[in-house]
Amino acid sequence: MAVIKVIHRIQWSDRVGVVKGSLEASWVLMDSWQLTGTHTEKHQLCEFYRYNPLVLKMVAVIFLNLKFD
Repeated sequence: MAVIKVIHRIQWSDRVGVVKGSLEASWVLMDSWQLTGTHTEKHQLCEFYRYNPLVLKMVAVIFLNLKFD
């Protein structure tokens, strides 16, 4: 029961970090992955994923692995 009480007191917002990115960092990542697209499309992609570098990397890997025959 003591463990449950301790867990109950944990403030999860203090324990779980939120990854935040920036517009500048997102552009550097986009350029390094050599993704094609217009400036507007890249901006929309970054904005949609809230400039989160981890998510943008996953999306980039998926895009780069797609093969169009």
